Parts: sequence; structure tokens; C-alpha cells
Amino acid sequence: MYQAGLLLSGCGLYDGAEIHEAVLAMLAVDRKGWKCRCLTIDRAQLHVVDHTTGNEKEGEERNVMEEAARLSRGRVDLLRPGLGEELDLLMVPGGYGCPKNLMTCFMEPGKPRELLPEVSQLLGHFLRERKPIGLISLADILLQPMVPDLEERLAGGQGAGDPVVIEDQRIVYTPGYRGHDRIGKVFAGIEAVVDTLEKFLEMGA
Repeated sequence: MYQAGLLLSGCGLYDGAEIHEAVLAMLAVDRKGWKCRCLTIDRAQLHVVDHTTGNEKEGEERNVMEEAARLSRGRVDLLRPGLGEELDLLMVPGGYGCPKNLMTCFMEPGKPRELLPEVSQLLGHFLRERKPIGLISLADILLQPMVPDLEERLAGGQGAGDPVVIEDQRIVYTPGYRGHDRIGKVFAGIEAVVDTLEKFLEMGA
């Protein structure tokens, strides 16, 4: 049974992981018969947003791990050295919390964006070992510091359909709600990502 990591950045479109994308990724993984392990960090999220208005809630604080646990029904693995070695593939749902909570300076124009050390360690392991990575919507922002031409390559592949596949680095991308407005289309893209990840797994290293 393959072990799939699902990297969560909280819970909620504007300040955490996009809920539909995260749950649909869990469903697609489960339909393969694989084990889905929800991964996250134990830090305060950048800010809290009222999802009815899109406005920041001044003075309110939430923890990324506690919010991610809402999505995972309480079971989360904190990022730690060696965790990547236990996993066969990685999926990352979008949501603005993805770059907000897993990187520095995303909301500060002109300042360099850097991955949090534990996030960089996990992604670096997958890239070095050529383990397949599935990205949904805004999740591609996380890999841009590590794969400098990623944005251009994804943009160049958009016309070829959904998902976009970067064969040499085993990265598979679907735009999720960034490109679709219906949940059925979002799921079709995510399911196609998982199908492609399976092909990479069957190919071996």
C-alpha cells in the first residue's frame, strides 16, 4: 500500500488549506486504496480571515496544526526530519494559507519568499529522490523557490490539458479552483493528478 502525504496549511481558503481541494485529494487517494497521511506544521498562522467578508480579523490567532486537524479528523503528522522517507508520494492542496503559512514574506512585496525550514526539507527530499509530487491550485508557489522555471513550465503546459505533467521532475499540477468554478471539474483534475502519480510510482525510481 502506498503512503501518500497530504501537506495541509490550515483550514480555509483565505487563511489555510482550501477545504474542497484537500478533501477531494483525500478521496482520490482513498479510492486507490492508499493510506493518506495528513502533514502540517505547529506554528501560528499568518492571520485569521472572516470567510464571509474576506477581511482579516484583528487580534484573533489560530494555530496551523489545530486548524489542519479540523480537516484530518484530528490525525496529523508534524513535519520532522526523516518523515519524507516514510512516504511514497506527496500532494499539496491550494488555498492562500499554503504560501501564507508555509513560507515567509508572502504578504510583503519586495521581500524574498523563503520556505519554512521543515517545509523545505520535505520538498527537497521528494525532489532529490524523484518521488512524485501532486500540486493543486496555489500549491505551485511552494515549489517555485526550488524549481526556478516551474512557473513557466506549468504555464506552457496549460494548453495541453488538465493535469499538467512535468515528466523529468515527476511534478503533476491541476489548477483546482484557480481554473475551475465547479466542484466536479476540480475533482476530475485532482483524480487525474492521482492517476498520473500512480504511473510514476509504477515506473520506479
